[in-house]
Amino acid sequence: MTLRHQYSAASSPAHRLEACWVVVNLVFFLQETDRQILSALLEKEDEDQRRQSARREWAAADAAWMKHVIEEQLQLEKEREAELQVLFRWVCPPLSIV
Repeated sequence: MTLRHQYSAASSPAHRLEACWVVVNLVFFLQETDRQILSALLEKEDEDQRRQSARREWAAADAAWMKHVIEEQLQLEKEREAELQVLFRWVCPPLSIV
């Protein structure tokens, strides 16, 4: 096949139409691929935000529980201190100075 024949075949309307369809299909494929990538990234970001929100909720619940436990411990300590004061007064009554 001569160069002139190859050029004629490559520049024929059917060949140009086929080349256009290849380009259109390639662009569509790339757009669809980009859309899929963007969709996957958005889904991952949403999942990360849900996980972070859940971690914050757990941390807040843990902090509230720890605060409650500490308050209970402080109350127990106050009660024990009061009991010790009563016992100390009973065992060691104040001295009377005459």
